[in-house]
Amino acid sequence: MSTQQALALSSPAASNTVVINARCSLRIEAGQRVIIVAGLPVHHYCAADAVAEAYAMVFLVESGFAQQTDVARAFARSERTVRRYQRRMRRAGWRRSIAKRVGVAVDDASPGNVCAASRC
Repeated sequence: MSTQQALALSSPAASNTVVINARCSLRIEAGQRVIIVAGLPVHHYCAADAVAEAYAMVFLVESGFAQQTDVARAFARSERTVRRYQRRMRRAGWRRSIAKRVGVAVDDASPGNVCAASRC
């Protein structure tokens, strides 16, 4: 009698990983977040950095890596919020449009400054 061969199935995602779609995932670890596309880290930011998180959402949609619905679900936001971030970034650029909404001074709106201020 022949033995049954094992199937080469991918391992399930770790508990600290949010699957956005088949190609993208969001990994959360110790106050830091990393966006992974096709196995490569493409964006990382401090969890307290609202500007960088908004940028990450828009980046995924505008780059064609994920649909608005997938991004909204993964980041626990509504599709409307994702569209709002896209519209604001198209109008004035990410620094001014998002920074005003999350309460960051426009001169300090680069993602690293927000994270450094929160001491991640």
